[in-house]
Amino acid sequence: MILDPISEHELARATKISGALWRYVRGEPLTGSAQRDLCRELNCSRSTLFRYVADLKRTQSASALVPKKRGRKPLSRFLTDDHEDALEYCIVHYFLTRERQSMGELIRRVHVEFQKRGLSPVARKAVIARLNEIAPRDVVKKREGARAARERFEIIHKHYTAERPLAVMQIDHTRLDAMAVDPEVVEVLGRPTLTYCIDVYSRVICGFLIGFEPPSAKTLMRAFSLAVRPKSHLLKALHLRGHWPVFGIPEAVHTDNGGDLTSNAFTNGLANFGIEHLRRPVRRPEWGGHIERFMRTGNSLFHSLPGTTGSNVVDRGSRDPRKQACLSLDDLRRLLASYICDVYHKEDHSSLGEPPLRRWQRYWKQVGEQPRLPKNMETFDRHFLPSETRKIAKYGLRFNHLYYRSKALQKMRDCGVQSVRFKYDPDDVRQVYVEGNNGSFDSVPCEKRFHRAISFTEHALLRDWTDTNTNRWSDADLLRHYQLRDEIVGNAKRRKRIQRKSDQGVRTSSTGALRPNALNLMRSGGQGDDL
Repeated sequence: MILDPISEHELARATKISGALWRYVRGEPLTGSAQRDLCRELNCSRSTLFRYVADLKRTQSASALVPKKRGRKPLSRFLTDDHEDALEYCIVHYFLTRERQSMGELIRRVHVEFQKRGLSPVARKAVIARLNEIAPRDVVKKREGARAARERFEIIHKHYTAERPLAVMQIDHTRLDAMAVDPEVVEVLGRPTLTYCIDVYSRVICGFLIGFEPPSAKTLMRAFSLAVRPKSHLLKALHLRGHWPVFGIPEAVHTDNGGDLTSNAFTNGLANFGIEHLRRPVRRPEWGGHIERFMRTGNSLFHSLPGTTGSNVVDRGSRDPRKQACLSLDDLRRLLASYICDVYHKEDHSSLGEPPLRRWQRYWKQVGEQPRLPKNMETFDRHFLPSETRKIAKYGLRFNHLYYRSKALQKMRDCGVQSVRFKYDPDDVRQVYVEGNNGSFDSVPCEKRFHRAISFTEHALLRDWTDTNTNRWSDADLLRHYQLRDEIVGNAKRRKRIQRKSDQGVRTSSTGALRPNALNLMRSGGQGDDL
C-alpha cells in the first residue's frame, strides 16, 4: 500500500503555525489585535486562523495543520462491485501465486475474465492501483514464500548476546573465495573449505581450519580442538611471530542445523564435558550473524590475492582463477593466521567500539582467572571421534573388514564382556580406542601392520581395487574351472557305471552255471540225500 508522505515544507509550516497558536490553545484569550497580528504573520484569513486553533485543540498535534491534498482520497473506489470482484479474483488466483505471473499476463487475464462475466473493460491503471493497495510484504510472501518475505522486510534484531568470554562459541563452515595449488607440481586443487570458531562476547577468533575435506564430524572436531588449545604451537608451525592468547573450553557451542554440526559424535562429545549445544532456528541465518559477518570479512582478505574467485560471477569478471592460482594450503593458512593476529584482533570492531583482543584480555584481567583447559588434550580429542559398538569375537573386534586385538580386550572377554563401545579416527585405521569406565581410552591396535596412517575410506578403496585387479576371479577363470569340474565329475561317474555293470556281469555268469544242479535237486525232491 502506497501512502502519500508529508513533505518537509508542509511539516515545517505546520510546526510554525502550531508554535504561534499553542498558548491560545492552552487558554490564553485570542483578542482582536492578536488575531490581526497572527493573520499577518501566518498569511491567512480569520476563519482559517480559528480552524487552526480548533484543529489543535481537537488533536493536540501539529500534523493536523498539514493542508489536505485535493482530489480523490486514497483507496477511493469508482468501479462497480462486479468489476471489483472480478479484479480481486484475477489478482488472487493469477498474480498472488508461486507461479509469479507477470503484470502483462495479469492484464490479459483480467481482460478475459471481464469478457466471461460480460463486464466492460477497465484501464491498466485500475489494475495497478489495486495491486498498490496490497502490502509489499504480503505480495512477496504469496509469490516467493514466507522466507523471502522475512529476509526482505523483517528488521533484524540482535537476538544473541553473551555476557562473558567463552559463554557462547559459534562454529560454521564456508568455501574460500580462492583456489589453492599443490606446492610440488603447482597443480590447481580447487577451493578449500574453512571452518571458523568465534567467541560471541569478544568477537575474537578462537580457531580455524582450512582443508579440502567436506564438512564432517572429523573436520569439526579438528577445528574445535584447535579452538580450545593454546595457539603457540600453531603459530610456531606456521613460522609466525604473532600473539594469539585465545584458548579454553566454552560453556556453550552455537551452530546451525548442518548434518556434521548436529552429528552424534560432536553432540556426545560436548555433553561429556558439560558443554551445551545450542542450535539456531531453521532458515534463520541472522541468528548466526556474528560468525557470518566474519566469514565475509575473512573472505574479503583473499579477494586481492592471485587465484581469487570473487564473491560472485560479476565480481570475478573475465579473469580465470585457475590460471592465476599459485598459493598453497600452507600459504593460505599463514595469511589467514597473520591477518587474525596482527589485523583483525587489534582493530576497532564496529559493534564493540574496541578491538576484540582488548575486550577478551580485559575481562580475564578483571576476574583474575584463566580460561578452563582439558586435563588431557588427547582424551579430549578422542571424545569427539565417531563411535561404534561391536561384539568381542574370538578373533577380536571386527570393524570395516579389519581385526583389532589387545590384552585389555582379552581381559574384557575373560570377564564376560560381550560387546564394547569404541572410538575410531576416520583418518587412521591403525588403532581404535575402547572407552573405559573412568572416561579414559585404551588403544587397540589393528592386526595388520601399516607403515603409515591411512583412512578407512582409503583402505576400502585399496581393498576394492585389490579384489578387482588381483584376487578376484574373472569370468574366463570361472568358466574354465566349472568346465574342468564337470568333466572330472562326469568321467568319475562314467567309470563308476562301467565298473558297476562289469561287476553285475560276473555275478550273473556264476549264478547261471549252478542253476541246473539246483533244479535237478528240486525235481528229485531231495532223494539224493537219502542215498
